[in-house]
Amino acid sequence: MSILSADDAEAMQEVVELATIPASDLPPCGRDGTTDAKLVCRILHCKAAPERPLRFTRSQLVQSGGNNNLKKMSVEQSYHKWILCGCLLSSEVVVIITRTSSESELLLKFTGDIYPGSLVAVVEPEVVGQLEGGTKLIRTSDRLIPIEADEKFGNIPKAIELSLRYQMYHFFIPTLEVIHNGVVSDRCPGVLCDAQTPANKQCPCQSTDRTVHKWAISLTLKSSVLNRSFEIVSHQLTALFADPKAIQGTCPLSGLKMRRHGTCPLSGLKMRRHVRDIVSDIYNHGGWSCTAWVKPGRSGGSGDDSGAIQETKLHVCSLRPAQPTPELLARIVAKQIKPTAVNRDDVHIRQPHLRGPFAQNIPNPNAGGVLPAVDPAAPAGGAAAAAAPANQAANVPHVLSPTQVQAALAQIRAAAEVQQPPPRDDPNADRQPNRQQPRDDPNADRQGNGQQPRNQGNVAGPANNRQAPPEPPSQLAGAFGQVNAADREREERRRREEAEEAEESSENE
Repeated sequence: MSILSADDAEAMQEVVELATIPASDLPPCGRDGTTDAKLVCRILHCKAAPERPLRFTRSQLVQSGGNNNLKKMSVEQSYHKWILCGCLLSSEVVVIITRTSSESELLLKFTGDIYPGSLVAVVEPEVVGQLEGGTKLIRTSDRLIPIEADEKFGNIPKAIELSLRYQMYHFFIPTLEVIHNGVVSDRCPGVLCDAQTPANKQCPCQSTDRTVHKWAISLTLKSSVLNRSFEIVSHQLTALFADPKAIQGTCPLSGLKMRRHGTCPLSGLKMRRHVRDIVSDIYNHGGWSCTAWVKPGRSGGSGDDSGAIQETKLHVCSLRPAQPTPELLARIVAKQIKPTAVNRDDVHIRQPHLRGPFAQNIPNPNAGGVLPAVDPAAPAGGAAAAAAPANQAANVPHVLSPTQVQAALAQIRAAAEVQQPPPRDDPNADRQPNRQQPRDDPNADRQGNGQQPRNQGNVAGPANNRQAPPEPPSQLAGAFGQVNAADREREERRRREEAEEAEESSENE
């Protein structure tokens, strides 16, 4: 049963008032010591229920001879969601589980703000058992509340092959070298998995259409502080290198969102320059903040070899700038991969069956899809000034929180779009002129007794105020001469008809 208010805003205020405890203070079983308390954890990984149940050790206090003894038993239990977290205070790893879909919906109510690397508050956790190696298995009756805290870096992962249990590492990387980059186009667009679940595995995201995919950048990186290279695929990291409109993808003919997946506007080879430029800028502006976790690898084996350590992999789940200042964000936005430029003006087609304006979506070959670069050396202004506090000193970099980073990026992109210059003249303008074509002359039936052909020339009649394209003087004079001759002919015909009517009336009298 939830102890927090049903109102989300009030619940976030109530969480702040709860005491924060480390995972090392959790009891072997139950809720003893967790009343009116919370764990502040960093999300590391999430997965959905597998085909086989989870095996763990459950502890239970039993009374024997007046003493309380801890009894342990092996248990197999199915689950719906499995979330790996690392305690912010003790760096100890815990696993949150849910047993039903309704528990998962309540736990992940703020699923749009919960992703690998984000911080959440676990309200009054209950210990239900321990995994192999001593990793505690917990559950909570309330929802995970997104929370923000100061970054505190720990030790760099070393000798991870000797690890016998889950480990979390949150550390600083001054520089990174891009070994390889590519594009993965079959990943889930959800936030919770952050594209880190392969396509052949069940995704843990809530209420996600399994038929819709989203592309992401795959990076293989190495650093001098680590003794190995690592690979990462992440929507959060992709948003650092590509504009959101380029990630979303649009259909080039209709402007509608693609149902299947957004198409990457560049190949992995062409986007390499963008990736390396942004990586270099982050190196010059504070380096990287990295979050990783380790699961000890074991082989089944037989006999004495059962359970021998086989291989341990460093799973990097979050990589972001360590000091995201407004100046750095402006540089990043200026160098991001942009969507393909599209001319969305009304296009008038010179065809009898397609007269008038028709909304078209024609790629503009001259725009190049590049927004104007933001000069980082210019005085702070616009979106960058709005993101920074008013009392900020000029020589002190202002580091933004994750929420402020998202707001600042949106403001910088909006300012860049406003400043975008209009596309240059289309070389095919003679085939697709953007001017109004003359409509049919409504007075054509007045030009004579017989049926006259409709006006398809370039001369606008009195009822048509549309400006016609200029013509040579000789053609213009000839056109007006034809109009005057027709008027004289009509006047003479009218006079003859009046004379004939007068003559007939006199004869009848």
